[in-house]
Amino acid sequence: MKRFLMFISLVLFAGSFLTGSHLSDSDIKFYNAGERTFAIYVDSRNVNSVHVVIRDENRSTVYEEKNSAGEVFNKKYNLKNLPKGKYTVTVDNGLSISSQPIFLLDKTLIIEQRDETTFFKPSIRRNHDKIDVDLLSLDGHEINLQIVDYEGRINYQDELLIDGRFQRRFDISKLEKGNYSIYITVFDGSVSHSFEKTIRV
Repeated sequence: MKRFLMFISLVLFAGSFLTGSHLSDSDIKFYNAGERTFAIYVDSRNVNSVHVVIRDENRSTVYEEKNSAGEVFNKKYNLKNLPKGKYTVTVDNGLSISSQPIFLLDKTLIIEQRDETTFFKPSIRRNHDKIDVDLLSLDGHEINLQIVDYEGRINYQDELLIDGRFQRRFDISKLEKGNYSIYITVFDGSVSHSFEKTIRV
């Protein structure tokens, strides 16, 4: 799925513009690539797709695309027709989500790589009458966790700030029979990401 708005142009940079010296252990990288242009590099060998979203200061989506993964995802994005201001670029590679603020000026843009945040998508597993939740945040994130029954009643809710690995086990043996949804919302600056898993007791 691709959604283009008329004031943004995308340029695919066919060759590799990153050398080994630029790479670290992270699978997602953001780089300044020239006049009002930035680049995204994703090592996508172990994922199914790469989802890119660019939002403005009002959280409105100005560009979005989803690509099938290959050996690498390697693209430049030209923002020359966008107004000045702060934008947030979010890249979801199926395993983790990275967000990078970008400050767009008259003829250039600023990327402070230290402002990039990354968290790994939560794992929600059932083990008989237990539910195990596992989530890893590299930069500190607020999360909201809920267990809701089929009538919308909240059986459990907690708001937490996690920095590092978060693990929690829930005993569901005393819940009434029926369908339950586990919701995890991760707040990443001005953007939130929601995950859901349905279980039957």
